[in-house]
Amino acid sequence: MITKHQYIHNKSGDNQTLNLYVFVCLGILFVIIISSINYYLVYRKSAPLVFDLQFGFGELIQSLFKNKSYSSTDGFWTGHRMPIIPYLLLVISFINTSTLFALIIKNLLVFSISGFSFYIVIRQMGKFGNLLFYSIFIYICFFPHLILYSTSLDVEEGYLVHFLALLFAGLFFFDELHLNRHRFFLVALALLNALLFLTKSSMLLPAIILCIAFFLRSNRNLLVLVLFISLCIAGVLFWGISNYVHSGKFTISSSTNGWNFYKGNNPDALRLYPYYCLDILDSSEFMKSIRNNNPNEWDIDKAYFNHAVTFITSHPKDAINLFGRKAFVFFLEIRKIPIEYSEGETQKSTERYLFSLVSTFGMLIFRILLFSAIFLAFKSLLQNSCIAGQMLNQKAVNAISYLVFIIGYSIPYLFGFAYTRHIVPLIIPTIYYLLWLYRYMRIQ
Repeated sequence: MITKHQYIHNKSGDNQTLNLYVFVCLGILFVIIISSINYYLVYRKSAPLVFDLQFGFGELIQSLFKNKSYSSTDGFWTGHRMPIIPYLLLVISFINTSTLFALIIKNLLVFSISGFSFYIVIRQMGKFGNLLFYSIFIYICFFPHLILYSTSLDVEEGYLVHFLALLFAGLFFFDELHLNRHRFFLVALALLNALLFLTKSSMLLPAIILCIAFFLRSNRNLLVLVLFISLCIAGVLFWGISNYVHSGKFTISSSTNGWNFYKGNNPDALRLYPYYCLDILDSSEFMKSIRNNNPNEWDIDKAYFNHAVTFITSHPKDAINLFGRKAFVFFLEIRKIPIEYSEGETQKSTERYLFSLVSTFGMLIFRILLFSAIFLAFKSLLQNSCIAGQMLNQKAVNAISYLVFIIGYSIPYLFGFAYTRHIVPLIIPTIYYLLWLYRYMRIQ
């Protein structure tokens, strides 16, 4: 005979299962809709097939698809793009080479990762979760750049947003999820952390920071540290060996790192940045001469790097000026950067103005959240300062992890250049940190 308590418990469980199914179905519908909108706005004319994608990805996928060669179609560039995006889209293109199809499948995959993180956080928030859930959902849906970049095919942030969402859900709620006992989930997080670098080379330092953060969060469990570090090393070695096989040079760098460093440190950047896109420099005569006078991609990369260093050492005031602009864009700017993609271009259409207005409002909210999180993290450290011989508590570890990650993540953009899209992956970790801190304070 079923008691009243058992009946209520079973009914509650059935409601939770139903809510989960509804959440999943609405999530799938949401992904298909925003993927279709992104295709219509961004890819329909410029890249109807995955082989047409920009930033070198289309050529890589085409070479892999037709020639099984990890290179540009002319065979010159082999180390300019990290492997996760090309190989993932290659697998999808075996089924269908349509960009729309690739957008939907890729986004169903990556949104399942961030969606799972969202589900974890909401469950952990318990009775405090309903109002926060709807507030976050509305914010995400009405923040155009978060949606635009998180659904992108050929922008690394379209993948990093989702990877970091699950990693920080696991990090901040480590104790609540009992991850020391759930080894499979821990291995999945370690693998995801290794994929950060294989998605974008600038993520090496943030990935190392997360290795240490998970070690501290696990009460200094050496097995956790070995797991995360081992998979990170495996990812780095994979890329180094890949470069050696394809170009004869063992390096863990990308052959566009020097170029990106130069783009943010040269005389023309003083005129262009941050209003205009620095890709304008691609067509300059100086760039063409660099590429024509060097025999391979790595010599080109080194030449760009050397020219950037020369600019910094010979024009320190200009370099400091540019550094200040990058820091402002990364930490304070609320407009979309770059504002224009070619010199002389100005915003005229009502649609662009409204899009910019909504995006600016979304970024303003994020800046408030970001500095609130930074302030509260510093406050947590001051209140929970480590006493000699004692371990940091979970509040202090989460605060340190969040702050150090922000610093480590920002370094490549402060020395290279920062756009709005580079900041987008920090949005969900910031929200999760604030949610965890809110929950922590409520249950104390």
